[in-house]
This record gives sequence, structure tokens and C-alpha cells, in this order.
Amino acid sequence: MNNSQHLYHTSKKNLRFQDHPKPVRINESGHIHFVTTSCFDQKPFFSRSWTRQLVMKAINKIREKKGFLVLGYVLMPDHAHLLIAPDQCQNISKAVKHMKWYSSILLLSALRKKGMHEKALWLPGFYDFNVSTQKKFIEKLDYCHMNPVRRGLTESPDEWEYSSFLNYEYDDDHIFRVDRWWDYWKV
Repeated sequence: MNNSQHLYHTSKKNLRFQDHPKPVRINESGHIHFVTTSCFDQKPFFSRSWTRQLVMKAINKIREKKGFLVLGYVLMPDHAHLLIAPDQCQNISKAVKHMKWYSSILLLSALRKKGMHEKALWLPGFYDFNVSTQKKFIEKLDYCHMNPVRRGLTESPDEWEYSSFLNYEYDDDHIFRVDRWWDYWKV
């Protein structure tokens, strides 16, 4: 059985990042990264508003401290998609590592106070796709915004609060401030 047949026959629940070869990260300045990271054991840690608020607070704090841009996002119950641009001195692996580390500290601490003793928040690793054109950026941003609709969580993207759709469509930064892509490309 070749590798692709093996992946086809492996159940989705048993797939883990460590089952795959280590991805190559391309850290060229000027690249935006479409990042996907999933919750440990596919648990819906972000199914409640207060947990989503804590994660977004953590991402914002690390963004400000480490100096990268968040150009788009969606926070789903069991995973997150982010369009981020690290500054020229930082690589994508470190940016994501810091975000996951700080969000884990905040959320797992809050869960323990509620009597839940979770071992981990995130699966190890993450998926990364380099976005180097505006066309590809818009495609990935639309993917983020339509994710709650595709998953049957809402009927339209404006009904999902934890997505950059509200930022772009209504210029609404009350949940989370995103760096606008047109400022990034100086359009």
C-alpha cells in the first residue's frame, strides 16, 4: 500500500500532524501565511463565546508583542484559520508557536478554574500555505469567511462573530482588530 492509499484508509480522527513528514516552511519577507491549527483531540474548545474571547485576546497580545500582522481569521469550534504576516525578523513557526503557547496558558488556566483538567489545547504543529498574490489572498480570506457556512454553523458569514468578515464587510473591529490587506499591499 503506497502512502496516499494509507492516508485514504486511515480514519480522519486518527490523523495527527506527527504522522506526516515535517512541512517545509518558507519564510520569505513579503509573504502572508494561511495557517490552520486544530484543537487537541478535535475537542470543540471554542464552542463558547468566552473561550473564543480568551483565544482572540491571546492572539492579539502576542501579535502586539511580536510584531506580526493578522490580515484575516476565523475561529471555529475545533480549529482556527489565520492569515498572518510575520515581520522580516521573525519566522512563521515562531509566530504560531507563541500564539499557541499563550492561548494555551490563558484557556487551560480558565478551564481548570471551572473544574476541567484538559492536558492540551492545540495539536502539535500546524498547516501553512504561503500566500504571495492578492488573488490567492482573497481566495484564502473567502475560505475563512465561508467556513462557518460550509460547516452548517450559520446561514451567512455575517452571523459568525469570530471571523474577519465583520471587519472587512462592516469595518467592525469590536471583537478583534485585523490589519487590512489593502494597507499591506498599499493598494
